[in-house]
Amino acid sequence: MNATFILNSPIQQFLTAVCLGGGEPDFHRPDRYSAHSLVAC
Repeated sequence: MNATFILNSPIQQFLTAVCLGGGEPDFHRPDRYSAHSLVAC
């Protein structure tokens, strides 16, 4: 699971809860995501 935000326009700023490495922003790297469990209460 990862939380990501794209802020501002036209000069965008990319924020993510998980370190996705360098290079162009790419939020499709599930191997970098943290493991979480969702529980219904």
